[in-house]
Amino acid sequence: MRMGMNDRDWALGNEVQGTAWWARVLGRNLAAGVRLVATRTGDIDGIDAAPSVNPAIVPTARTDLRAGTVVEGGLSLNLYIPRARAFRVAAEVLLPLMRDLDGPQLETDLTLVLGLQVVPISH
Repeated sequence: MRMGMNDRDWALGNEVQGTAWWARVLGRNLAAGVRLVATRTGDIDGIDAAPSVNPAIVPTARTDLRAGTVVEGGLSLNLYIPRARAFRVAAEVLLPLMRDLDGPQLETDLTLVLGLQVVPISH
């Protein structure tokens, strides 16, 4: 939830996101998972401070057309590498399953998340 306006008297829209995921161990050092993410974003509150942008000509400048709902599905793999100083490498690919955007907006066709985690070695 956005708290107040910036110094140009506008704020990004509120955002609500829910995630459900399930993972399964495939072997001693490998796990896979699936994830479903739903995000609802609200319109921008306020007006653009740039007077040179005419919303009638440039519809992407309209603050009342910035909201939308996106549902994404993802697949992930986690690989634990004990010989490499106990690293865990994770990769996830998210693809849009449903998009309901209120106006002309940029789309995300694919999201790739890569992570590297150092796992503490217990003695």
